[in-house]
Amino acid sequence: MRRIMKIGGSLLLQPELPKVLNRWLDEQAPAQSIAIVGGGELIDAMRGLDPVYRPGAAWTHWRCVDLLRTSFELLGPRLPGWRVDATDRAFQSLRQRDDPDDDSRHLL
Repeated sequence: MRRIMKIGGSLLLQPELPKVLNRWLDEQAPAQSIAIVGGGELIDAMRGLDPVYRPGAAWTHWRCVDLLRTSFELLGPRLPGWRVDATDRAFQSLRQRDDPDDDSRHLL
């Protein structure tokens, strides 16, 4: 079984997030867990700047993508027992795995 999760960026403000997240996963049925993290207040700030400076939709979009990388880099090292990898190769490898006993945790 595979579990795909989005960790809302607003949760990054919760100092106990890694502990709470791991505790919650421990209570779930075994599954390969793959998570992405949102941008929270970082993205909200960019949205607030957009109408003031009007840099263009594409520019704003790609700055937000960069900020998602920042969220990922903040949270990743704080998730003990998780594999943290942001490469296309890692994602493709996970997609191809089909092990019913896989209880691994991944942040992409």
